[in-house]
Amino acid sequence: MLIRKTVLTLRAVAGLTCVLAILAGTTVTAFEEEGNVRGTIEAVEQDDDGNVTVVSLYDNEWGPVLISSEGKGEELLDHVGAVATLTGTIVETGDHDRFPYVITVSDYVIEEHFEPEDEPDDEPDPDPDPDQ
Repeated sequence: MLIRKTVLTLRAVAGLTCVLAILAGTTVTAFEEEGNVRGTIEAVEQDDDGNVTVVSLYDNEWGPVLISSEGKGEELLDHVGAVATLTGTIVETGDHDRFPYVITVSDYVIEEHFEPEDEPDDEPDPDPDPDQ
């Protein structure tokens, strides 16, 4: 009888703990890992003035990864178009359609920076000199 009361009490405490966690908004993270992602930084959202407010990149291993504005992520808003390697904490978001992972960046290396003048122009080259 004592064992049965103990089991029922433990079940009640466990159930109450789950209810309190849900009411408090606590979520259980399915995945969290320190790691690296590499790809071209892309703008995801912009404010009304056209300033980039959220960025992401596509990594060959991880797929689309949202870059958190926490840590050094905000510094990357100025590097849209750059190829970068980011180091930090990668967390599964549960949003498997758009961004299954988010990274909080602790360090990064800009490998290539895209400059608008590097973009090829749409105008054809002038005709070569016919005298040559």
